[in-house]
Amino acid sequence: MKRMIVLAALVALIAPASSAASASGLHVIGSGSAPARGSARSHVSAHASQTDAHLLYLRVYGRHLTYRWKLHCVSDRYGAGQITTYTPESRTTQSGQLHRLIAGNPYAPPSLSQGDCTITASASGRGPIRLQILAG
Repeated sequence: MKRMIVLAALVALIAPASSAASASGLHVIGSGSAPARGSARSHVSAHASQTDAHLLYLRVYGRHLTYRWKLHCVSDRYGAGQITTYTPESRTTQSGQLHRLIAGNPYAPPSLSQGDCTITASASGRGPIRLQILAG
């Protein structure tokens, strides 16, 4: 019974935000989820690749959340070559908040806004958590 209540709460959190992402033209290209672990922190990771990446975002659902990401992009545009960017330390976030990884992020130059990218992300938090990598 307790598990069903937790699952119903998680679905209630995810459904409205997923429809908002669809309305903005974003779609999920990678995701991961972890069940509640009592009072212990839950951990999750996700991996995705995107060809001709224009916009990449990261979003996490749960409570007391921290996240990290690593992004590797290759682009021949303007002689940009290859670049790897990452979060040097864990960052805190609110449930459902979008975090832009390209095109406006100070960690990624504009010349990579149409490159081929690989994204690896991880998150931890209390209770059930879900991590999404989105592209637009």
